[in-house]
Amino acid sequence: MTDYSYGHDFGNAETDGVLFARGGQEVIRSMPTAEVVAPSEQRMRNLGVDLGNTVLFRMQGENTTFMIGDGAITQMREGSAVTHRGNIARYASDSSKRALLANAASMIPDKAFSLHVVTGVPVETYAEDDRIRQQIIDTLSGTYTFTINNDDTRTVNVVVEKVVAEGAGVVIGYGTANAVLQGVIDCGGRTLDLYVSEGQKPKLDKCRSFVVGVESAIDLLRQNFRERHGRQMSTAEARAVMFASIGRGSYPALSARGRDILAVDQRALALEVTEVVGKQIASCVASTWNEGESSDQVASSLKQVFFAGRGALYFYPYIQQIIAPDQLKRIDHPGGANAYG
Repeated sequence: MTDYSYGHDFGNAETDGVLFARGGQEVIRSMPTAEVVAPSEQRMRNLGVDLGNTVLFRMQGENTTFMIGDGAITQMREGSAVTHRGNIARYASDSSKRALLANAASMIPDKAFSLHVVTGVPVETYAEDDRIRQQIIDTLSGTYTFTINNDDTRTVNVVVEKVVAEGAGVVIGYGTANAVLQGVIDCGGRTLDLYVSEGQKPKLDKCRSFVVGVESAIDLLRQNFRERHGRQMSTAEARAVMFASIGRGSYPALSARGRDILAVDQRALALEVTEVVGKQIASCVASTWNEGESSDQVASSLKQVFFAGRGALYFYPYIQQIIAPDQLKRIDHPGGANAYG
């Protein structure tokens, strides 16, 4: 079997995988953290379902096929997909294992290979409950034979090398080993993790987690849309609107009771919820890293601050208002920054 180094980030909203392949080549793949028991293959073919960024997954010796990724949200009844949102035990779940195997097998054509995995958990969980680290190792490690997309059989040996605090991966990947203070704002789907280290050593008094993120904006968007237009917005619709607001795709064709919802109106709703949640996130950062009574003393002792996670795509302008330009560092692919590290 060929050995591959692999970063696995099983987030509330998205699962990210970063693979270091032959010759040092980096491969990145992301998909929604969502799975559902799949309908029959024949039914999907009859309906002309395009799997897109979706994997059909079945473990050897089991009869149940899972649909993992986009299709679990876009092709199935609203609310039927299991996302584990807010469930801290998800990191040591079979869902995390299936997502890891499905994502890796979608990037690697080999019929058999070994994965040497580093993964992470929120900083507060990492600091308060060291048992979960071993639970993750025990759940993910092993040799598995499975099929993807109903006709492709793979065998993968998973070795979990280390479980780190979220934020630590960003420092490893983008920071410095020099003895300077550096911080990470890691904003994902549901959680905001603030991480500070001196070189590569964490400063736990400055590390904290909050329950706020991109999904907070999506929830508020759906609430505001229902109040304004008198119908429920689906998760898939809300995701599409939020993606479009940052230039990732077009605004979807939406209507309510026969009336079209124009793109300009969708954009206004998205920008409003982005501002509301962005200011909440900036407040969390300011209250945790405040070093004085003036507004320009937030994180002033830190040499550099990295904004990671998909929240960086939406909320960067609000962090720019409280962190000095010389400190705040952009990351090209913030969603996969922890997995990369």
